[in-house]
Amino acid sequence: MIIVKGQQKLDICTMPGNYSTERKGIAAVQARLADLELIWRETSTGDFGIDGHIEFLDEKSEPTGMMVGVQVKSGQSYFSGETD
Repeated sequence: MIIVKGQQKLDICTMPGNYSTERKGIAAVQARLADLELIWRETSTGDFGIDGHIEFLDEKSEPTGMMVGVQVKSGQSYFSGETD
């Protein structure tokens, strides 16, 4: 994208569409888990494999150390219907 301001042209880079979709998917998971009062620990290893871990809390809302790895899938290609 090129933005012209006066006589100066600024070349603005935009993020690829798949990165934006991925970040929106991870943000949706994080928000839903916060609503459920679960801990989301995002993995910073990049685009492959596990995107994060969900850690469960006990009845006193203390972390239990029990976790499950999660790979977040988002975007139109992963859904065939409205209820998927």
